[in-house]
Amino acid sequence: MNLKYKKQQKGKFYNRINSKPINIFNKNKYNLCLRAKDFGKLTINEIKAFKQNLIKKLKKNFVLVRFYFNPITPITKKPIEVRMGKGKGSVNYFVMKIKPGTMLCKIECLNFTIAKKTLMQAKIRLSIKTQIYC
Repeated sequence: MNLKYKKQQKGKFYNRINSKPINIFNKNKYNLCLRAKDFGKLTINEIKAFKQNLIKKLKKNFVLVRFYFNPITPITKKPIEVRMGKGKGSVNYFVMKIKPGTMLCKIECLNFTIAKKTLMQAKIRLSIKTQIYC
């Protein structure tokens, strides 16, 4: 991944007390939409599992699927049995920070019920609470 700086600080994962989920939803031509209800972070492995599960189930029944994932925050870790000090560890994996109301994916489908069932099954793969909007 090409970033200006290879390592960066994690930063705050937002104010969990005062923030409320965004309930604004514009009815587009898309039939179904998956949005986050919770704060959290998604790793690349979770995102891959979600995409694979969704696309595998919707092979013949969907028209358009759009994903809005951008894991850009690097998480560093020092190797096991290394003493404290001597600088920051190397980048271990990347995460995507999530706020309530963040759009995760949109689906335009031919069969509404099949698409809703597959979204219900696929959202189990994510570590945050999500909600399906119609």
